[in-house]
Amino acid sequence: MWITWLGFAVSLAVILFVAGRNMPAALLSGALVLGLITLPFPILVERAIATVTDPSILMLAVAMGLVPMVGGVLRAGGLVDILVGNLRVK
Repeated sequence: MWITWLGFAVSLAVILFVAGRNMPAALLSGALVLGLITLPFPILVERAIATVTDPSILMLAVAMGLVPMVGGVLRAGGLVDILVGNLRVK
């Protein structure tokens, strides 16, 4: 049980340390550290491969990649101001 908490603490420290440079790299490195501390290596590799090859995870990655592109297009076209102006804020 204490190994799990140790892994959590170390992975959180890694995430906080790397997050100042690159947030996706911070999350990936934190997940890897947590997996290396709490799981046997063959199971870690098996779960990593299952995650990378899962179609729903791939579609989520594509959707997350498109969000900044849509924001950039809206900003370049001046549509962000119109969109924000049409919001009903009470």
